[in-house]
Amino acid sequence: MHDQDLIIDNLIEPRRVPALSGFVWLRDAFALYRGAPLAWLGCSLIVMVLLSLSIIPVIGLAAYALAPGVLAAYVLMGLRQQESGQKPQIAQLFSLVFQGRFLRLGLLTTLFTLLLSQLLLAVLVSDVQLEQLNRMFAEFGTAPLATSPEQSEQALKQLAAFMPFVLASFALMIVNWLVCCTFAAPLMACQQLRAVESIRLGFSALWCNLPALVLLVLCQFVVLLLASMLWLFGVILVTPLLLLCNTAIFARVFPHKPHGVLA
Repeated sequence: MHDQDLIIDNLIEPRRVPALSGFVWLRDAFALYRGAPLAWLGCSLIVMVLLSLSIIPVIGLAAYALAPGVLAAYVLMGLRQQESGQKPQIAQLFSLVFQGRFLRLGLLTTLFTLLLSQLLLAVLVSDVQLEQLNRMFAEFGTAPLATSPEQSEQALKQLAAFMPFVLASFALMIVNWLVCCTFAAPLMACQQLRAVESIRLGFSALWCNLPALVLLVLCQFVVLLLASMLWLFGVILVTPLLLLCNTAIFARVFPHKPHGVLA
């Protein structure tokens, strides 16, 4: 009986937090950022460079594969600062990046996202719409900048037809980020889980706390919008705050002591 109780206590399941926890997560992230602003800014610049590489066709796949290890280390550094006040170090970002299980996690989630995006494209965009869009961009590249109001209106209508696909793709990217980088990768670092099990727990945590996560994403969008008024400088300044939300979320949804070790 004692052994059964021990097994039950060791089960890892996400906590369900109140819907307004989105504000609490943002506050916790700001407290972490304020504790070591320069260190977090330096670490966040490295993450920004890695994420920017993901838009390059060939290098992008490698960047997606490396991202979970980097972001898991980022979350672990935040947890250590919360517990002991230890400041982050840039070298610690790469302590997990080349471990096979994190690479597998990145490849699995990237493949899953690509398959879903192709499915969304097939469902939400017809071949006729795709041909019209290609023709419009071809004409835009060869025609003069001055266009008639009728042509502008037609172009806007064609672009508006793609908005469902754009919004669905954006939502898919957010889900991929939350499941993979906010939950699954830190779980693998803290609890030594396999990629598939950590992804399952990530989806479970996402579903349990969907209202709070939606609120946080909206708050992050507002913060990023306000920061963009200062152009790139403002975006760089708020990036650590946005990334530290991963630590704030993970610490409250999975309140377990981390077992991962950073070199």
